[in-house]
Amino acid sequence: MSAIPLNRILPLGFLFHLLIFSFISLSSCMEFVEDPNNQGRLSLQQRLGNQWAVGHFMGKKSLQDTDFEEMESFAKRNVENMRAALLQEQNRAESERELRNVQLAVRNILEQYLKKMQN
Repeated sequence: MSAIPLNRILPLGFLFHLLIFSFISLSSCMEFVEDPNNQGRLSLQQRLGNQWAVGHFMGKKSLQDTDFEEMESFAKRNVENMRAALLQEQNRAESERELRNVQLAVRNILEQYLKKMQN
């Protein structure tokens, strides 16, 4: 009785497992493929009746009781916050611009120094 060397069995086993797993994945993908005849159709369910307690808005009222005075103060605070955010963004952009200018100046100084050192 002749023994089959292990180095011949391993590649065949790997090939066998590769084929089995590819077949299993292909068959599972084929189960979830939609029918090409129904691609253009959308299945929308018609909902009848009051929709106020459905999904994300469940238990929430669509309109809340608010005072107009409260809304005006909210608008003023919102404008002030936007103004402060705009000023902060402008200051940040200006500081970045200054930093870039300083970096360019230092780079030019270093380049000139290196050129003098090479000569």
